[in-house]
Amino acid sequence: MPGQKGFIYEGVIHTKLKNKGLVPLGFKPAKSDANKPDGKFIYKGEIYNLEIKLNFEQADFGQGTLDYTNSGWVLGGVQEFKADGVTPRDGYAAAEKMRELLRAVGTEKFANREWGFKKAPNKITIPNDSNFTQAMKDEDYKNFPSRYKPISKKSIWDYYNTNNTYFILFGGYGLYHMGMNPANLPIPSLDVNARLRIRTKPTKTYPVYSYRFTTALLVQGKPMRSTMDLDRRTDLDKLAA
Repeated sequence: MPGQKGFIYEGVIHTKLKNKGLVPLGFKPAKSDANKPDGKFIYKGEIYNLEIKLNFEQADFGQGTLDYTNSGWVLGGVQEFKADGVTPRDGYAAAEKMRELLRAVGTEKFANREWGFKKAPNKITIPNDSNFTQAMKDEDYKNFPSRYKPISKKSIWDYYNTNNTYFILFGGYGLYHMGMNPANLPIPSLDVNARLRIRTKPTKTYPVYSYRFTTALLVQGKPMRSTMDLDRRTDLDKLAA
């Protein structure tokens, strides 16, 4: 599962930083709690938050839900939101920030433009019980396919910057800064194209009505490899020097 592999990679990076004395005392990886950073590192006596992604291909930068109402498609309530793993037990602060960002990039308008001319989804109008059929599900997947909209990469930077996170690590590519470089590390900016995706997404394999309508922010294309990688011993040595 991509999510579990991501958590494992966060743990690997945390251990490597910790072994070099580069992790604040008592800090543990965030895992599914989006209100906390994936990692932290110390550089020249200062502590910095770190976002960690296993790879570019499967990375998304926060997810949300879409609901269908009499007024058309709207962003789901904060309780339904998932911002990089937010669940009700984690609290809703990060989910609320992601919801604000998705509204700012025009998600609702985009969903209504791409999907609004279709009839109301079966998932919403038909009771989700034993009478819900595979044909009903198939019709929803056909009517509400994946659609993409280009957005500014600054939207992703701003989301993380509001959480005081300016550094992001990608497995196999290295460390980048987003918007600002407060540690003044010799690394490039995360220079990629960004886009919004809306889609019909399964939540589990059974029962047949186990799916929902979701949003996600994605990167498109790959940047040049960074000059520093926290997964590499020589670079960890430089950070610790």
